[in-house]
Amino acid sequence: MISERARELNNSNNGVLGDYDKLKRSAEDSKAKLANGGIALDVDTTGTQTVSNNKVDTKTLTETVTLDNKHPNESIAAITAARDKLLKDMEASVAQNSATSVNADNYVDTALKNKADVEAWLQKETARVRNVRDEIAKNTDSVSHFKTYKDQVLKTLDEDRAKAEKITNKRIRNKL
Repeated sequence: MISERARELNNSNNGVLGDYDKLKRSAEDSKAKLANGGIALDVDTTGTQTVSNNKVDTKTLTETVTLDNKHPNESIAAITAARDKLLKDMEASVAQNSATSVNADNYVDTALKNKADVEAWLQKETARVRNVRDEIAKNTDSVSHFKTYKDQVLKTLDEDRAKAEKITNKRIRNKL
């Protein structure tokens, strides 16, 4: 029973370390994406490295029992009481560690989801910026073509106006 509780305590500790390792790996994946020219969050991994490189402190639970050889029944009762107290303390530690593990798991899940959402938004916005830039380039060409056309039309109109003025001026002169 004691060894079972000890395993439960270790499992909680391993769960917390595993959760933080997920964060660290996600941050490292982001750094690799950025290094390859991709779009990702640049995440500081200092906190996750600190957690991942340290072992979780464990609480040592001990009970000292003085045995009296003259009264074996009292010694057995003392040992049983010490064992029960130790199991009770271990149970409390298991409960506390389980709650911490659940909190860490929720934190990591939320952090990873938020990171994924932000990266998806960044990718969408980057695509939108590229589309706008392409549209501007396309419209700039259209505007340039329209300006060239406009200049040609105005030039033709100026030439036609000059011809019309010559013709009008000749008629007016001929009438006089």
